[in-house]
Amino acid sequence: MPDPKHQPRMRRGSFALLLLLAFLFRLGFGLCLPLWTDDEKQIYLLGLKFYATRWWPYFGPDVTNAIQIPGALQGLLVGLPLFVAPVPEAPYIFLNLISFAALCLFAWYCSRRLPQLPRWFIWTWLLTAPWTLNLSTHIFNPSYVLVGAILFFVGAIETFPSLSRDLIPRHWSNFMMGFGLLWVMQLHLSWVILIPFLIASFFFQYRASRRFTIAPIAWFALGAMIIGSLLVPTFIRYGFVSGTGSTGAALVVNWETVRKYWNVPESILGRLLSLASFELPRFIGGNTNSRLTFVKS
Repeated sequence: MPDPKHQPRMRRGSFALLLLLAFLFRLGFGLCLPLWTDDEKQIYLLGLKFYATRWWPYFGPDVTNAIQIPGALQGLLVGLPLFVAPVPEAPYIFLNLISFAALCLFAWYCSRRLPQLPRWFIWTWLLTAPWTLNLSTHIFNPSYVLVGAILFFVGAIETFPSLSRDLIPRHWSNFMMGFGLLWVMQLHLSWVILIPFLIASFFFQYRASRRFTIAPIAWFALGAMIIGSLLVPTFIRYGFVSGTGSTGAALVVNWETVRKYWNVPESILGRLLSLASFELPRFIGGNTNSRLTFVKS
């Protein structure tokens, strides 16, 4: 019989081993995925260009041929690992490290908020769900968005008095929102959908305290400035108008999407549900032959 005094240490050791195996599985999975589209190839080339030329990456991913997302974050995320280890796999290893760390934070948070659910189920699901597995393990800008999105929403939930469980101090929650928002802003135009949550957060914090206080805004601004500083060189060199990369042309309200909310298969609701479901066909091929080839390989 094992010594009861050693059981907590054995459990921690077993948990650490399982996490290591999960990380290696995710890393191996990401390394096996091809760069399917020109978008993914462009993301890798942004970092490769920075590494090969040492030129500062003023802009990130292309939205269209005429629209680029401003900021150096994407180029640095892919390029800096190559300075540490000049091998093609280096950006994949770094991506998997930060996405794995973000998912571990989210799994810990969900486990604390939902103690009635088995922790093994929460951790296993979050680390292996198909959408998350496919869009957080290989080089693609949405893969990097995951990190900022988790930081933003965990921070936002903890700032809503009706939802908070006081698991994270309020000032760090606001810091996480600022950092997460400016992180996503330099990677994907979906950052605009975070703004309503941010406004709601500040409103509810104000209503809960019943007085105006600068602290939440200051901590949010601190987090935003740290990662947002990567935008400064772009605006210095190109000015504010040109420095936005013409992204304003893409940030418009599309009322047509309201009509499509319930229209299957184009419904936005259906897309949201697919993100949380065990949807596999999208990732193993567009027809029966390609899916059979995937299974065989």
